[in-house]
Parts: sequence; structure tokens; C-alpha cells
Amino acid sequence: MKKMMMVIVMLLAASTVMAQGNKVRNSSWDGSVRQVKVWYQDHLKDPDSVQYIKWYKVVQMPNGSYAVAVRYRARNSFGGYVINHDLCVMDVLGRVIGCADFDAVTKGLRK
Repeated sequence: MKKMMMVIVMLLAASTVMAQGNKVRNSSWDGSVRQVKVWYQDHLKDPDSVQYIKWYKVVQMPNGSYAVAVRYRARNSFGGYVINHDLCVMDVLGRVIGCADFDAVTKGLRK
């Protein structure tokens, strides 16, 4: 019985640590968001060329999802550097749903 209780306590502790690992927050060091940086590594044409200019504060939405804006410079298909300003959305578990051009996404909100 004691072994069973210890296993349950260890599983609960592990699940709490894992849940905290998915929390979406800005890094206290450079303001970046880990989940978004990983997503860009998989989705940019030249992920090694990315230079982050500014990270904005992570916002938790009423439905529990998260959003963050980021401005960065990266190489395009022609080899030139372009500056992008994206809005990235993550689900309640911190998984990136997608990132899109900030101005295009917010255009309808500014009317």
C-alpha cells in the first residue's frame, strides 16, 4: 500500500512539473517565447538566419489560449533579409497553432 501511494505521489509531482513546462511565458532573459522559437525553427525558410528584434508580452485569452507578437529579421527565398512582424497563437497547452503577419491579422480590428 505504501509503495502504491509513493507511485501516485510521484506521478502527480511529475505531471505538475510537465504542466508547468508547457506554460507560455516570456523569458526573463531576452523576452523570447520558447514555443514560438521552436516553431520558427521548423517553419522558416532559413531558420539559422533569424534575428529577433522585439518580443511583446504574452497575453492569455479568455478561452485559455495564448497570443504573442514578435518582430524579427530573417532571410527570404532570394537570400535577402526582411523584417517581419508576426502574431503567434498557442493553444491552452502551449502548442503553437500558427503565426501570421500582424498587420494582416489585426487590420479588421482597427476599423
